[in-house]
Amino acid sequence: MKANKKHFVVVSVVLFLLSAGYLFAAMNAMVPLPVAPKKSPISYDFLNDAAFIGAKACQDCHEKEHQVWLSTWHAKMLRKITPDIVVADFNNLEITYTDIEVPDANKQKVKISPTITLKKEGVDFFLWQTKVIL
Repeated sequence: MKANKKHFVVVSVVLFLLSAGYLFAAMNAMVPLPVAPKKSPISYDFLNDAAFIGAKACQDCHEKEHQVWLSTWHAKMLRKITPDIVVADFNNLEITYTDIEVPDANKQKVKISPTITLKKEGVDFFLWQTKVIL
C-alpha cells in the first residue's frame, strides 16, 4: 500500500511540474497581437452619382460567375416584371398576416395583423397595405 501511495505522489508531483513548466513556457512565448492603426472614416461621397449598370456589364469578364448568378433568386428579383413571370394571383387578392410581433414606439413587442392586397392594373403589379389590426 505504501509503495502505491509513494508512486502516486511522485507521479503527481512530476505531472504538476511538467504542467507548470509548460504553462510558464507558453506564457513567455506569447506574442502580443498587432494593433491596427486608427483610420479616418471612409467617405462614400464618390457614390452619389453612381448608377446601376446592369448585370450584363459583368458578364464579359466573369462568364462563369455570371452563369451561376443567373440561377439565383438575386438574379430573378432584378429582372423586369412582366405578366409572363408573375405567378401570384394579383386579382385583388387580400392576404392577412396574423399576430406578427413588432416593436412599438416604446420598443415593447406588440402583435399586429396587417392585410395586403395584390392588385394588377394593366401591366403593372401592386402590393397595397390595406389595413392593420392591432
